[in-house]
Amino acid sequence: MLYQAREYPIDYRDARDAFELEFLTTALVLHNGNVAHTARAIGMARRNLQLKINRYEIDIETIREGVEVTSIRLR
Repeated sequence: MLYQAREYPIDYRDARDAFELEFLTTALVLHNGNVAHTARAIGMARRNLQLKINRYEIDIETIREGVEVTSIRLR
């Protein structure tokens, strides 16, 4: 049986970034926007998480206010 490769609309880097953004946003929501608690829960240094929050422009204040995040923009 031959394997048929699929075409994907995005490349690996875009897919990785989309996954990471969704993963981090979900973790932050679960921890009410608390960066230290989120970092500890996912096994990441708090400083590294803060850098990724800045990179993906995640709005921590919106998460802390409990406002539903309905759209996420990739750079």
